[in-house]
Amino acid sequence: MTVNKLDIYTMISKLMEDYDQFESLYITFKIPFSLKWIGPVDVKVNNVDVKINLNNHFKSEEEQRKTSGEYIIAGNAELIRERHGLLSYTELSVTFNTFNSDYDYVELSIASINKLLDVYKIYNPEEYHIQNIKKDDLLDGIQYSCLFQNRRPISGFLSFRGITSRTERIQVPKKASDYLSSNKSYSYWKLALANAKSRFYLEDYPMTIVEANIALESFIYEHIYERLKTRWRKKDIDNFLCKFNGKRHPSIHRVIKKMYIEVPLPNMKSYKMLDKQINKITEYRNHIVHGNRPPLISKEYAKEALDTLEHLIEESISSCVY
Repeated sequence: MTVNKLDIYTMISKLMEDYDQFESLYITFKIPFSLKWIGPVDVKVNNVDVKINLNNHFKSEEEQRKTSGEYIIAGNAELIRERHGLLSYTELSVTFNTFNSDYDYVELSIASINKLLDVYKIYNPEEYHIQNIKKDDLLDGIQYSCLFQNRRPISGFLSFRGITSRTERIQVPKKASDYLSSNKSYSYWKLALANAKSRFYLEDYPMTIVEANIALESFIYEHIYERLKTRWRKKDIDNFLCKFNGKRHPSIHRVIKKMYIEVPLPNMKSYKMLDKQINKITEYRNHIVHGNRPPLISKEYAKEALDTLEHLIEESISSCVY
């Protein structure tokens, strides 16, 4: 049968009401790349202890032809770095031995795998294609099996959209083509913003904030020259930045405050409102990169931070004459 994530908890709760004693829950899924490690391994995530068993699978040449058409292995690189499940995949089974009404077993399973992948990347940095996973990365959905002491196991299947092949084909956009064919340097904040969005889609919210802060600072130090060019000479801007962009007295907040007070945003009612919106980005970033205990960054806050940053950039560019 096919169920949604809530039904696992509902199913277990119903059986618990019938005085069946919960024994264990197994959630099994496939990720579209192979790992060097094999299980089992114990993982603690959100104060929950789970056991993960890893099994790597490499498809035969015949299976590869069926799933990937005329895909030809031209060397070991394709086998190692392939991330679509065409050549290899890893099957992971996550075991829970405790039942709790607060558990979202699917989310906890994925979080435990991502914790394992984070540590794996530290030990295997050359495998740069290894990134955190989310539901859409899973192959063939999720299988689960729940064991009770007084009845037969209950099992089921959870279906997700999974990996899909691209069918849309478009020409390289003209702006991108013009940039590629010139010697112009790109604005680094654009890449940092894209990196922040990528980390968000991978549900890596601390790194979302770090990349968002990079994008913020990169944008401000580039945009200030355009924003103040009708009021200050370039030399004056350089001298101003030297005071607050050095190793001894760095302060992005002072730069932002001065820039937007000199040339305000059209819809900015007060600088305090703007400062409050961006303050947590820099504050959380400092906690993370300076090794302090990082705050628990929620998906909602990470999205709010990205939305605020994008809105600031859009408003700044649209209100500035280039």
